[in-house]
Amino acid sequence: MYIRLLIVCFLFVFFSCRKKMHDVEIIHRTIPSEMALNKIYKIGSQFLIIGGHRYDSTLALVLDENRQLTSITLPSNSTHTALYGAAIAHNESLIAVGYGGAIYTSKHWQQPWTFVQDPSWKEFQAVALVGNDSAVIVGGLGFARGTRLKCSIEGSRNSSTQFEQNFEYCDVVFVNNSIGFISGYGAILKTNDGGQTWSFTTAKNDYFKAMSWQNEHYGIAIGYEGSIIRTHNGGDTWETLRSGNEFWKRKWHLTNIAYNSEKIYLAVGEKGLIIISQNNGSTWYEIKSQTAMDLHGIVFANANTAFATGNNGTILEIKLP
Repeated sequence: MYIRLLIVCFLFVFFSCRKKMHDVEIIHRTIPSEMALNKIYKIGSQFLIIGGHRYDSTLALVLDENRQLTSITLPSNSTHTALYGAAIAHNESLIAVGYGGAIYTSKHWQQPWTFVQDPSWKEFQAVALVGNDSAVIVGGLGFARGTRLKCSIEGSRNSSTQFEQNFEYCDVVFVNNSIGFISGYGAILKTNDGGQTWSFTTAKNDYFKAMSWQNEHYGIAIGYEGSIIRTHNGGDTWETLRSGNEFWKRKWHLTNIAYNSEKIYLAVGEKGLIIISQNNGSTWYEIKSQTAMDLHGIVFANANTAFATGNNGTILEIKLP
C-alpha cells in the first residue's frame, strides 16, 4: 500500500510538471552541418556564432539582421579545433578561445582574425575581458583538471599567469574591471582585484556550466544536473531556486543561460531543452523547443526574441509572447 501511494505521488508530480511546458513560436534556421554551434553573441544588430568539431575543425559565422549567414575566414595557421568562448570589447575587437590552447584575436570581429597558439595546449572553454587590454581564459576537463590564465587582448602572456586546479572551469564573467566570477565543477569563484587572486564562494552541489550577472550583487548560475541558484550579495550566500539532486524532478542537463532587460531569463540544455523565467529567475518552466539536439548557446536579440544554437548546425529563433 505504501509503495502504491509513492507511485501515485510520483506520477502526480511528474505530470504536474509536464503541464507547465508552454508553446512559443520557434523558427528553425538550422544549417546543414555536422558541426556544433557552441556559442552565439549579439554585436549591434548582428550575431557571432562559434563552434566546430572538438579536435579537427573550427567554425565562425555571422548572422545578420536579415537572418543571412556568412562565414568568417580563419587564418590558415590555426590548429582547427572547436571554439567554445569569445569576448567582444566595446570597440568590437575580439578574443576567442578553443581546445588545444587555441586563441584568436581581431581588431574588429568581422575583420581577419589572427591565430595565437598558447603554450599550455589546454582545453579552453570561456574568456572574459578585464578592462580594455586584458582577458581571463578558463577551461579544463570535468573533475580531472582545470586551467585559469590571464593574457593580453592580443593573446600574449607569461608563464606566471597560468594556474591549475583539479576540477574544470566552465564559464567566466566580469561585471566590472575588478569583480569577476568563475563557475565550474562543484564551485563558483570570485575575484575582487581584476583576476589576480580568486576565492571560493559558498556555491556547491552541481556542475555549474554557466552564469548570468545583472551587476556585482545579483547573479544566477545553472548546473548540469539541473540546479539553479541565485545570489543577491555577490556570492556571499546562494539561494537554491531548483535542486538538481531531487529524484522526483524532471532531469534538466543545463548548459547556458541569458538575461534581458525585462527580467526574463532563458536557459538551454541537452536534448533540445529550453527553460524560461519571467520573474527575474524566481520560477522556471519548459518551452517546447521542437528539436532533440543538444543546445549550447543562447542570446537575446531584443526583449521578445532570442536565438539558441546547438549540435548539427542547430539555430533556433525563439519568439516570446
